[in-house]
Amino acid sequence: MESVSIAKTNRMNSLKHVAFAGGGSGGHLFPAIAIAQTLLTRQIATQLTFLTSCRPIDQRVIESSGLPTDKVRCIPLPLSSSAGRIAYGIKVARAFVQCRTEMKTDRPEIVIGLGGFASVPGVLAAAWLKIPIVLIETNAIPGAANRFLSRFAKTTFSGWPMSKRVRQSWRSEIDDVGIPLRTEFFNISRTASPSPTLLILGGSQGASRVNELVLHALSVCRNELADWHIIHQVGAHNAATVAAEYQHRGISVDVTEFVQNIPQVLSTTDVIISRCGAVTLAEIAAAGCASVLIPLSSSADAHQQANAQIFADARASRVVDERSADAIQQLTDAVMELCTSSAVRHELSTHARSLATLDATERIVDSLSR
Repeated sequence: MESVSIAKTNRMNSLKHVAFAGGGSGGHLFPAIAIAQTLLTRQIATQLTFLTSCRPIDQRVIESSGLPTDKVRCIPLPLSSSAGRIAYGIKVARAFVQCRTEMKTDRPEIVIGLGGFASVPGVLAAAWLKIPIVLIETNAIPGAANRFLSRFAKTTFSGWPMSKRVRQSWRSEIDDVGIPLRTEFFNISRTASPSPTLLILGGSQGASRVNELVLHALSVCRNELADWHIIHQVGAHNAATVAAEYQHRGISVDVTEFVQNIPQVLSTTDVIISRCGAVTLAEIAAAGCASVLIPLSSSADAHQQANAQIFADARASRVVDERSADAIQQLTDAVMELCTSSAVRHELSTHARSLATLDATERIVDSLSR
């Protein structure tokens, strides 16, 4: 059974208690970390509470964030609706009661919903207790959880622009601020490295289809990438298999389960191959990286395709359709083009940087502190 952690930090300031509800992936938690960092920098929040799962990725993100924590506790929380509806409903109800009890005991002044099924119990508990709620929606096409929870929120802070159709049916005020990024991204600058770098990301938990496509494409482009430093984040379950496959094919690659310091790595990255999570794309834009994007074909409501389309329309990336029969060829052609043409890399990098909104975190914190 999944569970929820409550990690708290104390600081002397005017806004006494802010709670974040959500988790299950880095994409949901990183905006919370960014907001929390800025709150503490301004000394606004005396207490920060994270209602998030005990999945390893959530614990890793919180522990590596540098936020000062003095208390961690766990209560059950479901993260997916893929199980039976009745069982899922029971888990949500239990988590709701536990979140409500926690908030009664230590009431936050505001609850920030981070999206995803992990945010539902905490936001519903806040609504029951009439605690003000705001939502973070990073994707161009909002997820089911935030669509449902928008009726309880005062404001939804929007990342990548939502369509007119979505806006018309949204139940709370929408504030287009962009995606809050951690402080490390505020002053990121390109850094020269001894050899060009290719970074491959499948998301914080890896992606088997990305691994498969990349292995084929890099085998074809082996000679062109001979002088490149290649880093591949593969996820905890695939590391040994993918590393062995690269070795078998004679390709030198640093295979890692999780990229710890992504701002620093992006500052020296020349080309990135990535899934299309909203936060990852915001980080790519902030770093001004040339990219090849592979949207997850099974993403809810095709939100990754919509995110990728923003980059395609801005001429900021090459996009590969993993469902296509020639997906391997599409990726091979894109890698070949980007690794052999500095002019193309520069063009994509420039257009990507134009999509960055580095003031999103400050704008959200300004709004919270009013």
